[in-house]
Amino acid sequence: MWQILIKTKRDHLENLSTLIEDQCVTTSWVEIEDPNAAWDSEDWFIEGHMLEEPEQTELQMKIILGAKAFGIPSPEVTIQPLQETNWLEDMWEKFPPQTVGPFFVHSSHYKGDIPTDKTAIILDAATAFGSGEHGTTAGCMTALSDLLSENPWQKPLDLGCGSGILAIAATKLHPVPMLAIDNDAEAVRVTRANAILNGVEQYIQAEVGEGLAGVTAQFDLIIANILATPLIQLAPDIYTHLDNGGHVILSGLLDWQEEDVIKAYNDQGFISVRNYNLNRWITLVLRK
Repeated sequence: MWQILIKTKRDHLENLSTLIEDQCVTTSWVEIEDPNAAWDSEDWFIEGHMLEEPEQTELQMKIILGAKAFGIPSPEVTIQPLQETNWLEDMWEKFPPQTVGPFFVHSSHYKGDIPTDKTAIILDAATAFGSGEHGTTAGCMTALSDLLSENPWQKPLDLGCGSGILAIAATKLHPVPMLAIDNDAEAVRVTRANAILNGVEQYIQAEVGEGLAGVTAQFDLIIANILATPLIQLAPDIYTHLDNGGHVILSGLLDWQEEDVIKAYNDQGFISVRNYNLNRWITLVLRK
């Protein structure tokens, strides 16, 4: 397992992330705390993990040239091997069982008690995003629980399913057939495996796809936990594929991106229902 760290400014996170996402099994953004800043820190890390050692010179050059093409100063890049350990198990040691809204998320190795008033989700660490710990995932899970009591869905879609945690959560709350799409074949494999682990494989159809290209079905709920820029780009397609009165749950954006995402969906004809802010990660619920 190899790690890449790209130190950059907040406004450059999305552009620079696109330069490494095809080589990484996971990517995330980490704010570099500045005790002298009144609110926002301008400095952030993009952290990515790769299963194999990359061609370091080639990757460094790709980032430098890509930054130049975006009009961004060359960032500080560190590529290094992680310690020889079982990184998947180590990740679960750092993220122990947790309660997220009505859910109790734990690994298959967990031997402790499960709260009787919570719905258990079994999720082993894997090469796909989504553990329940991250603010985007937790926000979506809470939004699903709140939405169910008001508008139970019958035709849901998880767009960018990652580990499958949101599809599993939606299905455990309300077991109806669900489509899960991701442009990463590994994420689709992990989603299918986790659906089996949770006994909901008969409800979840996981497929490889690029956005909503080629999708002809209509939905009454679309969950999209990705990034702000693709969320904005997908607004027209999501509107087209959503039933009148249907809901969309959007996440993967930080607080400074919220206004732009809301505007893109308001312009399509969506009405804001509510939002959640978990450690500056925003989840939006909107209705068509």
